[in-house]
Amino acid sequence: MSESPKKRSVLDEPDSVIDELFKVDDFDVLTKAEACRYLKCGMSTLPKFNLPVIRVGRSVKYLKKDLQEFLLNKREGGPNE
Repeated sequence: MSESPKKRSVLDEPDSVIDELFKVDDFDVLTKAEACRYLKCGMSTLPKFNLPVIRVGRSVKYLKKDLQEFLLNKREGGPNE
């Protein structure tokens, strides 16, 4: 009886392949404190922005991409208006 071929997992790939598949740089994950530093706001102000979050257990994480999009949407003035 022949053995069935082992199924390959994405985890079997080198890190560079995984990074390319998931575009890791596009999804930098920040803690609440890091998000506050990035937005230059206080810890009590951050929840008022109603940003999308990732919950990992009891901790709350933010995608840097979401924070950048939030800032761009708040932009006013300039030649684009």
